[in-house]
Amino acid sequence: MSKPEEPKKQTSKELASALSPVAEAVGVSVSEDRLAPQIDTSLPVSTQARQCGQLLRKTPLFLQGDRLVIVNEDTGECKPMNPTLFVSWAEEYVSFGQHRGEGSGRRFAVKSISTELASKILEAEQFRRELRPLRGVHDVALPTWANPEKTAVRLLPAGYDEETATFTAPAFEYETDMHPEDALNFLRDVYGEFPFDDSDGRKPLEKNRSFSVQMAAHFTAYGRLLFTDCLRPGFVFLANQSGSGKTLLARMALAPVFGTVAPSALSRDENELEKRLTTWTEEGKKYLFFDNVKGGRVSSAALELFLTSPEYEGRILSKNESGGGKNQALVILTGNDVTLSTDLKRRTLLCELFVVGEGLDRKFRNPITDKWVADPETRARFLAALWSLMNNWQTAKCPRIKEGLVPSFETYSEIIGGLVTLNGFANPLETPATQMDESEQAWRQFLRALADPVETGTTYDYRVDDAMQVAEENGLLDALTYGGRDDRKTFGQRIAKWKGRQFEDNQGRSFEFGKRRDGKGSIYPVTVFPASGK
Repeated sequence: MSKPEEPKKQTSKELASALSPVAEAVGVSVSEDRLAPQIDTSLPVSTQARQCGQLLRKTPLFLQGDRLVIVNEDTGECKPMNPTLFVSWAEEYVSFGQHRGEGSGRRFAVKSISTELASKILEAEQFRRELRPLRGVHDVALPTWANPEKTAVRLLPAGYDEETATFTAPAFEYETDMHPEDALNFLRDVYGEFPFDDSDGRKPLEKNRSFSVQMAAHFTAYGRLLFTDCLRPGFVFLANQSGSGKTLLARMALAPVFGTVAPSALSRDENELEKRLTTWTEEGKKYLFFDNVKGGRVSSAALELFLTSPEYEGRILSKNESGGGKNQALVILTGNDVTLSTDLKRRTLLCELFVVGEGLDRKFRNPITDKWVADPETRARFLAALWSLMNNWQTAKCPRIKEGLVPSFETYSEIIGGLVTLNGFANPLETPATQMDESEQAWRQFLRALADPVETGTTYDYRVDDAMQVAEENGLLDALTYGGRDDRKTFGQRIAKWKGRQFEDNQGRSFEFGKRRDGKGSIYPVTVFPASGK
């Protein structure tokens, strides 16, 4: 077991001593009784700000977007810097004051600066442009590119990495020499009991397209620093019923990198969602996890724009001001029996789960809990496996794929497609064999909703109004009648094409949908067959 070598931590005195050459270079002196550079407060504020910024460049003070923050080198916790705090904090590294006296009696009189001067220094461009930028803080070592050609990767060391502007404060070690076959066996064991959709034919787990999307989500979170210069699609975990494990899969993709995962609700109010996305972007959120999305159809112009925007700006939640910044958040949604708008579908990779029978009644050989997923030992095991497979890809000089790329996400597609397929998994970018257009998905979902309340071995006759009410209750009527001038007439015309076809409902039962007429109008019989068949 090994990890990147940690740099030796310096005491304040040692760091102040190390700053002495810097002090001389920027034109300030060092006191004899204290190894701290001196800044003359009689100089113009711009000069003080520049000197202060140059002297504090190697300290734990960083510029995160427009915010000044101090990073705890042991925990990685970020604390905002403010004028009051700066007065005492800066004195650990520099001395403020003015020279007094003449000749041999001349001395430097140290005096704490006022919060007013501290505020001017902190706001000065001369100060800010000298500080190191901070793009992210992680408690695990993540991979990044090791050369300009992007044909090799490396793990970040503990502390600040100049190239990526990332600070790593390792909370635990993880193995960096796991054999790729051991990594695959670990993943097979963990994911073997999840009901990944196999409608494209029963295959080994690693050749299942939906499982390959799970692996793509893993690598997108773990390799987030490989994708800082390109757009990333979102990930959607859909299931035919509760108890499938979709939420657990989403957590498992995120937890190795981020620890305990916090979901959010997907607001259907577009104005509010836009403000939330802006606020989260300004806060530097690394992921957005919208769990258990409700409603039959998911469509959001704000979310669609977010997924294809390198920079995202708008109004900030609860504030009458604008904000935003660089968009680096991985977006994940989960839901049961929902359909995606065409624009949202083409911006996401879909992992499908299908459970026959009652999902909540399933028994597992090795039950997986949220606590287990977030446990440091579990995270370390996942990270070891992910690094093993990424290192395996690196051995081959990080090959890309060049065909079947997702529009708007071409660079990401080349990288993730090459990484996932080189390790023996199916191509996560391939269109699902069962993927239908939005209208067809809605109709199938509607038909299953008609069959659910029908007792096995019986037939139930629906009238037009009854059927349309079921569609309305499931949030599907708009999708079923979209583009038509008259909902009732359009519904009647379109439902006819499903006559005589057989399907499986949400309980795994076979049923047939029919149509006939009597003196009062159309009747839609739904016949649910016994387990033995028709």
